[in-house]
Amino acid sequence: MRRLPQITEQLLDYGFDALPKAEQITQDDIATAQSLYETGLLAQLHRQCERAAQYCFEAAQLGNADAMYLCSTYLEDHFGTTEGEEWLYYAARYGSIAGMIEWARWCDTDGADIECLHWLVEAKSAGAVGIDEWLCSHADYMASWLTLYQEPSQDYSNRPLSEQERSDITTLTTRAYQLLDAVDQSETHAKLEYEYNILSKFAYTGVDRDMDTFLSVLYAGNVALTERAWQFITSAEFIPVIQR
Repeated sequence: MRRLPQITEQLLDYGFDALPKAEQITQDDIATAQSLYETGLLAQLHRQCERAAQYCFEAAQLGNADAMYLCSTYLEDHFGTTEGEEWLYYAARYGSIAGMIEWARWCDTDGADIECLHWLVEAKSAGAVGIDEWLCSHADYMASWLTLYQEPSQDYSNRPLSEQERSDITTLTTRAYQLLDAVDQSETHAKLEYEYNILSKFAYTGVDRDMDTFLSVLYAGNVALTERAWQFITSAEFIPVIQR
């Protein structure tokens, strides 16, 4: 059996207790991690997956959340399973918008509806684009629980909500509606929303992971990095990759 690449073993065996706490991350750490992450991102776009994972792993160990997200996608691609789930969870916790959105999908799939709404609200609060419809529909669904689960059904299949659950749902739905009411219609938001809509359709036509990587930049609302990545993706250098 072929030995796993060293970076794969490092990612699989990583002890997440070693991640720095927010108060331990210095400005130098942030700058170094961002540089490593951007290098890893470009390596990913060049389909140099192991090299990209190594750079992102180094950035992740310094607390870069977007790098943690790419670590999760590397493991997912390598194994086609849920091996990247823990990296994805920490990416969300450390502030990756793409991580928050993907973790919300996990929660939605697992039936963890309140946690799903929590991460959608977190993502929208952090500036996510392209999730307004999902956030609105899920908030409406959760708001209906406040009425639906007041009393158990005749066959006791539906238990009443606990006070904590009721409080959490009320807080989260209120915040979700506030965020949706205050959606920024600025030129920057409109530009990101437009690019997201175009690329999300393109993402499933043969360049899946490259587009997913680029979408993670869009999710983060990083206009400068988005433009750099977009220039590369639309360049002659990248066109042969698209045509494969």
